[in-house]
Amino acid sequence: VKKKMVYRTLKKSKGQARNRTNSLARRCNADLLEGQQLRAILGSAFRQPELLYWSNVVRTASEDPHGIALEHLECMLETTGFVLQPWNNQLVPIEKRCLVEARARYLDEIETARKETTVVYIDVCWLRGRRLRRDPRPGGKSKIVVFAGTANAVSDVVFKLEVRPSVSEVEDAFISWVSQLSRDLSGKSTLVFVDIPWLATPAEQVPSEVTPKVAILRWLSERALTPDGQATRWELLELVKRHSGCVGESRLHTVVGGHGHRILRTPRSASDLNPVTRIWPLLEGALASEELAALSETAVCEAALSSAANVWRELVSQLPALEESYRFFDASMARLLAELPPNTSPDRDDSLVLPGA
Repeated sequence: VKKKMVYRTLKKSKGQARNRTNSLARRCNADLLEGQQLRAILGSAFRQPELLYWSNVVRTASEDPHGIALEHLECMLETTGFVLQPWNNQLVPIEKRCLVEARARYLDEIETARKETTVVYIDVCWLRGRRLRRDPRPGGKSKIVVFAGTANAVSDVVFKLEVRPSVSEVEDAFISWVSQLSRDLSGKSTLVFVDIPWLATPAEQVPSEVTPKVAILRWLSERALTPDGQATRWELLELVKRHSGCVGESRLHTVVGGHGHRILRTPRSASDLNPVTRIWPLLEGALASEELAALSETAVCEAALSSAANVWRELVSQLPALEESYRFFDASMARLLAELPPNTSPDRDDSLVLPGA
């Protein structure tokens, strides 16, 4: 029943977006629209454009920088909302304000971290067969591949563990590796992760639907919470949800913090701010190479990641320019958000969620 409800909701949202687009197209008589006119129509056609950013989505349909062809309008509006940049009259997708603010906070924090600590960039992939995946898949066996490096050198090239991704030993082994890395780091350091599943695993597990009722009551009593003696299991779980915020940091934060270091997570909208993400394409290319097909996956990984260490300093040296470009983009986006009419604010609760959002 839930799947049907979700499907109907998605179908309805897609239908609403298509109807709005068709209505917009019927109101347009020319093949090209002036930028200001299109912006006005967009503002009235959508109560709130759902805002996402893809750099490769910015398009103009002709040599006229102020216009866009109607034939491309429908597919663009099906995926994202657009506004007009006032300084160059180009239509661009626009992000939610919370994403812009999160990225700005990270840029300030990483700038401070470089001055006060040693920054270590870390990222994780799963190697299954000769393919890399960003997240573990159930079934079969995979190898964890970890790349960690400071601004000056690679701290640890590869960490391998053949595991079944569904078992908890994966997390234990990775946290053990991070603990050893934290001990080896001299002075205070900042470990920068992209987005790995263990960043959200609490050090103290919260009761779930499969937790015995006795364990739920014990968890509540440890926090000085005394539920009604006649409370049902589901009422106890609701009480747990309301007070689960009192659970401490994740196991990873606890281990790293215990050695005097801290963790930063790159924003999901700007994962390329962690240079390790640019190492993985080199590894994927080596795994797909016909010349290395006779070698085992482990041998290819070791060779590729060792050679990647040679370009590591160059990747890190490009970070300041990349961060500055994000700062410029965010400042521009903040001006656009400030110019949006009240009924098109990206933070409205009754916003229209378009497909792909």
